[in-house]
Amino acid sequence: MRFWYLLCGAALFLGAVTQVQAYPIYAQREGKTCAYCHTNPAGGGPLTYRGTYYHNHNHSFAGFVDKGSAAPGFNMAWQMTLGPGVTRVGVGDTAGDTKLRLVTVSRGKTPESRVLTVSSWDKDSAKLVKDAEVAVAQDADRMEIGRFTTDKSVVIAMPSGYVRYDGKGYTYLKGAGADGLVGAVRLKDGVETFVTLDGEQSAFHEIDPKAAPTGWLVDGPAVTAGTQPFYLWGEARGPQTPDIAEKLGVPGDTTGLSLFGVWDPTSSGQWYYYLPEHVADGARKGDYVELYAAGAQAANPPVPAWTSPKLSGAVVDIAEGPDLEGGKQPGLYVLTDGSPDGAGQTLSFFALK
Repeated sequence: MRFWYLLCGAALFLGAVTQVQAYPIYAQREGKTCAYCHTNPAGGGPLTYRGTYYHNHNHSFAGFVDKGSAAPGFNMAWQMTLGPGVTRVGVGDTAGDTKLRLVTVSRGKTPESRVLTVSSWDKDSAKLVKDAEVAVAQDADRMEIGRFTTDKSVVIAMPSGYVRYDGKGYTYLKGAGADGLVGAVRLKDGVETFVTLDGEQSAFHEIDPKAAPTGWLVDGPAVTAGTQPFYLWGEARGPQTPDIAEKLGVPGDTTGLSLFGVWDPTSSGQWYYYLPEHVADGARKGDYVELYAAGAQAANPPVPAWTSPKLSGAVVDIAEGPDLEGGKQPGLYVLTDGSPDGAGQTLSFFALK
């Protein structure tokens, strides 16, 4: 099972989130669903930016300009060729120095081994520079990057342990207990935890760097049932369980996909879910990434809000994040099989317009 990733920055620009009682009469009067004004698709509780406007303007949309109604677009910002055998990509401030780095996981010399590589972009030479290589286990295919420790330092987590920068280099600290690791969450206040899944029951955890290897996994205090419901989060990275998909307003048939995510790229309160699309034949034969509106703006049947250009090969991984090469816009990282020289794989960055 692959990671899902949730980021709840969608409502940050609103300041304090207003919570109000749901009044179905307003939805009927305006011809809107409950999810148009409430973060909870069932209505009630915190308001979206649309609901806040309505609440503050005497229950009227007069003069309202819905910035979230325009579908986001992306431009191909850059491409680079990576070596063969890469199974996962991610970006993050892995050294805690505010510098963004690329983390890749590649197949090792045996089926059970993996090599985790941390690299940074050198603007002067316009090249990717390798900072470190660390031998890790096969389950690094499920790695995620974040401030998951109790002291809020950045680590690269995986089921069998985590990789941490100690000021001199990167060390793989083996542990136990996170076999069900499926993702990570970043809450609206910036607190990050990661998630394990037992069946359809999720639990939230942090890493205690002072604990023994057998006790490094501890309960995450940031997420408590009822106080941080799923519908307050703005991003997700698949696969999802059915209850999460329902609360995020995405189709139930996306829950089994290993490459799937929900994202609010413009921080407007409008979520979009992205997934790979393989066209087996016809004029569009090939591989693509597609973006669909979720929640109140979702079309029925689903219609892509954005489709990437035809890609170099099958999609291996998708991640979202800031531009590694220093661009101001965030975007989607897409790892595909195949490269121009035929010797590796292609990493493409699609920057938000």
